[in-house]
Amino acid sequence: MAIFDEGRQGKPFTIVTYHAADNTNMAMSAIRSLTTAFLSVLIFIWLPGKTLAVFQQL
Repeated sequence: MAIFDEGRQGKPFTIVTYHAADNTNMAMSAIRSLTTAFLSVLIFIWLPGKTLAVFQQL
């Protein structure tokens, strides 16, 4: 650890990286939101149905 500390001596603690702005439009945001909501509903319907089927077999 001491070797690492000596190598970092005098260097900045953090590095800031700038990225270009994300240029998405409103339609893309709406499609992404609807897709996420639809998949979430499917998962929340599928999981209880799967667990109930396991308990009904017992």
